[in-house]
Amino acid sequence: MTVHREDGAILVCDPSGEERRTAEIRLLENAELFFVSADMTELAVAAGSSMPIFAVAEEDLPAPRGFIVFEKPIATDRNFTGEEVPVTAATWWILPNPQLGPMLWFSFYIDAHGALDASVEEGLLTAAEAQARKQAQPRYTYSTDAAQILGVEADPNDQSVLNLWGRTIVAAWLLMQQSLAVRSTVEPDRAARKRLRRQGQEPKAVRVIELRRPKGGGAGDGSREYHHQWIVRGHWRQQWYPARQVHRPVWIAPHIKGPEGAPMIGGEKVYAWKR
Repeated sequence: MTVHREDGAILVCDPSGEERRTAEIRLLENAELFFVSADMTELAVAAGSSMPIFAVAEEDLPAPRGFIVFEKPIATDRNFTGEEVPVTAATWWILPNPQLGPMLWFSFYIDAHGALDASVEEGLLTAAEAQARKQAQPRYTYSTDAAQILGVEADPNDQSVLNLWGRTIVAAWLLMQQSLAVRSTVEPDRAARKRLRRQGQEPKAVRVIELRRPKGGGAGDGSREYHHQWIVRGHWRQQWYPARQVHRPVWIAPHIKGPEGAPMIGGEKVYAWKR
């Protein structure tokens, strides 16, 4: 399976069986496209590691079929030569299963070009050698896939790829629905649209997910008078959704509480986010 970028370069390659390739091609052709910025990726990875176990439902997905690319790696895998390579993209779709019920299927992709860039930084390749290899191979290469039954809680002790990498994907879904995420839509420009149509592909918009920068902490809950500031760590909180009659995790971002200018208590480091 091969997917071409708008400039004609090979973007994705899947070396698995013909039936698997056909299914993945169909998925990529019809998938909604998502791009997650670097800082939002870091939050999804960190939040995913502590996300409470819950039964993922179809309503939790931002789209029935999707292809998501992360600006930074969400994990690492090894390629056929044993080299460590970054996992930076994934597809998902809902697969009907008459016996078990609908299955949520993930396919994960490694960034072969990112691995070449890392080799240049480590002095293992020259920039010219890396560029030559990029021209000869796709950027994203199929790595592995896994599925889980929709509406059934995962095993909290599961250390499989689905639980470790899939949790980051699900965390990204939940986070992009909150006010801490900035969602924008980027349309292909005129030249890109023409190139895509020449290749028989219909141009699609990409939904870009970025982290909204916090503007600062509050002075408390209004019912008490505080004389210090303190850090509230980022954490998940279960929130009730009356329309769906379910609880879903909601990420509470790290923030500072207490009156501005008051002494800070606690020995944790404070990282300043600046626009």
